[in-house]
Amino acid sequence: MRRRHLITTATAAAAMLLAGCAPSSPEAIDAVAITEERAEDPVIPTGPGGSFSIVAFDLGFRDLEGQAIDGPNEVTIENAGDAEHNIRIDQAAGDNLKVTALGGETQTGELQLFGQPGGLEYVYYCDIPGHRAAGMEGTLIVYADEAGAAEGPIGPTEPAA
Repeated sequence: MRRRHLITTATAAAAMLLAGCAPSSPEAIDAVAITEERAEDPVIPTGPGGSFSIVAFDLGFRDLEGQAIDGPNEVTIENAGDAEHNIRIDQAAGDNLKVTALGGETQTGELQLFGQPGGLEYVYYCDIPGHRAAGMEGTLIVYADEAGAAEGPIGPTEPAA
């Protein structure tokens, strides 16, 4: 009888171990389910940044000039038209995606842009309803550093394909 009890106890203990239900030691810490999500820090470009400018008119862009470089970029939009216009880049890091100017005004703002050696192409556009569809769209090339920006174009201002 004692042998049968010993076998039954050993079998039960083995089953508990296999099931992950082994009794814990006094030093064991109880596991607690993690229920709150961890906020991720936004990824922000770390380069030196650059500056560029563009002229908006009714209904297009012209005269894209400057150097777009990884990091914070000072963006100037001169609005030569009568209607409000902006330059928006959806892939910009952080909360600010555009710089806006009322008709006849010039405004400057900052966009955080990622660059890479050889350049990284972004689509920019005016997000005022109907303006992008009318042709207010183009491409901007952002470089990893000043040397790369000096060697390559900032990008065409024609509509992106």
